[in-house]
Amino acid sequence: MTDLGDTTQSNGRNDKLPKRNWEATYKERWFDLKFSHFVEIILTGALVGIAYFQYTVYTRQAGIMQTQANISADQNKISTSVQRAFVTVSAFDMPVRFGTGFAKDRKYWWFIPNIKNNGNTPTKNMRYFIAATCPPELDIGMGGNMGLSCNFMGPPQAEDPEVLMKDQTFKGKTHAALLGPQSVLPLGGVGVTEGSIQRIKDGFPIFEEGIVYYNDIFPGSDLHTTKICFQLTASISDKNEIQTSYGQCAHWNCADEECKTDREEYDKQVASGEIKPPVWTPPPGAKKFEMPIPVVPAPDPK
Repeated sequence: MTDLGDTTQSNGRNDKLPKRNWEATYKERWFDLKFSHFVEIILTGALVGIAYFQYTVYTRQAGIMQTQANISADQNKISTSVQRAFVTVSAFDMPVRFGTGFAKDRKYWWFIPNIKNNGNTPTKNMRYFIAATCPPELDIGMGGNMGLSCNFMGPPQAEDPEVLMKDQTFKGKTHAALLGPQSVLPLGGVGVTEGSIQRIKDGFPIFEEGIVYYNDIFPGSDLHTTKICFQLTASISDKNEIQTSYGQCAHWNCADEECKTDREEYDKQVASGEIKPPVWTPPPGAKKFEMPIPVVPAPDPK
């Protein structure tokens, strides 16, 4: 009979099961904070805090850089607006000159608008159109490139020069020019007789109006527009001398986006009846604008 407790076999091998004389008395807990754990938590929190601080700093720096970029862009716009070409009427020349040829003994009182480039850079691709309404006496001096708008069915009225320029009579009659920084250019001009001056003094209206298109030299420049419209005036001094002057029309003195607003305001006044637009009904076969007689060319200002 074999003794099960005997672990020694004849072959020298011990097949006896070991005795379990021990038992685990310590069970690993799921949450066991030690000092090293506290250190890790503190360091992790510190890193999170540093990361948040760096994010805040970078965000503020990015905001400051964007603000500086916006300021720089605004400064560039301001610099461009100051430096760019900007054309306006600066003044009128109003000399008294004798005519030429058959009118060499006749005096003409001239009204010559001068446009000026108020910027510090030259204009680019500049073109202009300038015209005047007919005087009461069909005897007139005219400067170069000047158009004449005659309505024989009623008193002259100021018209939108952009519309006037597109009339069939004036198509293709814009003229090229160049205005350097702070330079002045006289535009055409009209000269009227003493008889017309008397009529002007009594209230007969004569208008000079025109439009100037140009770009500036800066990249991406939009097409700039300047409209001009002036009414000629006259008076007699205490010494019985003729004194000439001029005044702005109620509309058509504007630049760029202002011209759109000016046109809208004009259309509103027409719609309300406050302003009556120019109306001319020509006889059959007549042109809207026609030259009644040859005009006297502008004499040499010298």
